[in-house]
Amino acid sequence: MKNLHLIFITITALFFTACNQDQSSSNIRMVKDTYHQVPTGYTNQETTAPKLKAPRGEDRENQILIAKIKSQEKLDLAKIEAETAQKVKAIEVEALKTKALVDKDIAKNQHKIEKEIASSNQQIVLKTQEKDLYLYKIITMVIGFIVLIGILVVYLINRENRIVQVKLEADRLKHEEFTQANNQYHEKSTKILDIIADKNSDDMIKQELVKILGYQEQNTNQTLLAQSPENEDEIKDANIIEEK
Repeated sequence: MKNLHLIFITITALFFTACNQDQSSSNIRMVKDTYHQVPTGYTNQETTAPKLKAPRGEDRENQILIAKIKSQEKLDLAKIEAETAQKVKAIEVEALKTKALVDKDIAKNQHKIEKEIASSNQQIVLKTQEKDLYLYKIITMVIGFIVLIGILVVYLINRENRIVQVKLEADRLKHEEFTQANNQYHEKSTKILDIIADKNSDDMIKQELVKILGYQEQNTNQTLLAQSPENEDEIKDANIIEEK
């Protein structure tokens, strides 16, 4: 808008200058024409009549008048040129002022735009950092949850393995005890049977040994039955069910 205003002022000034020049030129032409017009009252016959030489004094006055007119024309032209130069100078000064104001506004707007861009970039950086921090928190939580689940799974697996190992160890010990008890029973039974089979042994002793062997066999069978792995597994399963 300011540039259009400046152009409008320049065109208006030039238009007024041209009008003044045309008016001055028309005035000068009118003055010149008054001296070349035919005096009032002359007829066509008079114009065709032989011309008479003007007196010397009248010719001199005409020359003086023409010189004055030319001098006045020069003064008018100089005045018009001075006014035109002054108007052009004023227009140039106004244009420089307008240009300075426009440059100032442009610089101000540019500074404002740069400031807004810097603020926008800063906000974008802050939002990006916030998103990165939020994403980092989510990733950390997911990793922590996965690690916790892994630890829990490892704990349960180790616990189950320990239970199985304890069970296997208990079964092994029970099996060894069962084997030892069975071997001892067979050894004792073999010795008793050897004594009973001996012909030199007393009959009373043999009868007592037979009773002892029968009683011992009954107790041993009950003990072996109680200490057998099958019964032990059933007992452990019952204990595990009760614990759960």
